[in-house]
Amino acid sequence: MRILVVLGLVAAVTAGDLSCTRDGGSCLDWRYYKCTAGYETGLCDGDSNRRCCSECNAICAANEQTYSLGDGDCESEGGVCQHDTNYCTGTYSSGKCGGPSERKCCSSNTSGGGGGIIGGGGCKSMAYGNINNVDTTGASSATASQDNLVVAGVSASHKMAETDSNEMAKYKSLIEEAGCQLAMDPAIIAGIISRETRAGKALYGGAYGADGHGYGLMQVDDRYHTIRGGPYSLEHILQGTEILIGMINGVDSKHPTWSQNQVLKGGISAYNAGVGNVDSYNNMDVGTTGNDYGNDVTARSQYYSSNGY
Repeated sequence: MRILVVLGLVAAVTAGDLSCTRDGGSCLDWRYYKCTAGYETGLCDGDSNRRCCSECNAICAANEQTYSLGDGDCESEGGVCQHDTNYCTGTYSSGKCGGPSERKCCSSNTSGGGGGIIGGGGCKSMAYGNINNVDTTGASSATASQDNLVVAGVSASHKMAETDSNEMAKYKSLIEEAGCQLAMDPAIIAGIISRETRAGKALYGGAYGADGHGYGLMQVDDRYHTIRGGPYSLEHILQGTEILIGMINGVDSKHPTWSQNQVLKGGISAYNAGVGNVDSYNNMDVGTTGNDYGNDVTARSQYYSSNGY
């Protein structure tokens, strides 16, 4: 189910960032990006605002999900619980957040400059269309047979997404953070992760898919892309989402008369088989894996949209 085409955005990574990136970290402007695992200074090239966001692996993501259950005191006063190395436009206070002592309550409603971009929910975007308004026929019988489902269609897609929901919860905060940073609906990211790797369950050796080239939760093909981050990391999810956005923009250029929601579905289909495969709206999935990729991911995304993403 790997991504076949090289289109998308490329992160600016320099040789001077190696002290950060070689351990799975990402060099980001700390004023604008929330880093779940916390920032370190002195490991990135450029000015002092570029700091090393430590990798938040599967264990980190699961812990963050658990910690957030104890954030009520902070959230009730409009604050945000985060690692205290993150930028805070207000002031930090202790004792109002779940988890370790370095998770503190930023008293302002925003974290980051210019209004802030925060993860962990609260910034669901429909910048690329509303997935709930996209028509879909759901999974093909071939895809549904993966779970021994006797009925195909939207109900099969929903059932498979539901089956993946417990594993998906481990990455929910990272998915939401990537969605916030790139203005992509987190439900769509979750839908792709469910389809590509069944929320990580289909990864072999913890990193690659069955063909040995699709990497990580979102199956970025290492023959066409320079791999970024660990297989379960925020940086990986950002890369996969950037590739998706590149596909959406490519479909938009190819089909300028299509509506925003049609372009969105076309971009999802192209994530699997490339923009060149999206010749017509009704037949966009012909040639994708299972001949249903765009329809199946759309239906899975709609499930996640209705279930907290």
